[in-house]
Amino acid sequence: MTTVYTLVSWLAILGYWLLIAGVTLRILMKRRAVPSAMAWLLIIYILPLVGIIAYLAVGELHLGKRRAERARAMWPSTAKWLNDLKACKHIFAEENSSVAAPLFKLCERRQGIAGVKGNQLQLMTESDDVMQALIRDIQLARHNIEMVFYIWQPGGMADQVAESLMAAARRGIHCRLMLDSAGSVAFFPQPVARANA
Repeated sequence: MTTVYTLVSWLAILGYWLLIAGVTLRILMKRRAVPSAMAWLLIIYILPLVGIIAYLAVGELHLGKRRAERARAMWPSTAKWLNDLKACKHIFAEENSSVAAPLFKLCERRQGIAGVKGNQLQLMTESDDVMQALIRDIQLARHNIEMVFYIWQPGGMADQVAESLMAAARRGIHCRLMLDSAGSVAFFPQPVARANA
């Protein structure tokens, strides 16, 4: 009987360490920000069972089956659009500045699309400068504004950008703002989100 208990004990210990190793590998493979990954690893190593349960419950963004099905359903039309775009060789820039060349090369490797002609590129290192330039561009818009954000948190200069967009819409500019529902979840209960939903 002692042998059975010993075997069960060793299997439990092995399972415990395999579980910790599996969750550790999952955290590392998710390519999350270093502070976030370190925090999760510390929680899991200090309070293993609590940490693993917490990570599995809230540590990953579960987008759901419906969203995955919609993405799969949309892929054929997206792939066709990309192929049609790639066939229009005349719209792609052949010579790029030293600043644009590595960025366009990255885009081409990641998405298979080179840089498009007729664009200007300016690199900014300060978030306030980026937001001020965005507000200025919105104020100078004459026809339409198309913006896409993965993360939009209300407050600070994001509110000024939203106010500028609403002012542009009042001027008759066609404005569209696309936000990721997971990364911008705090935005949607805001009055700005309801302004022209």
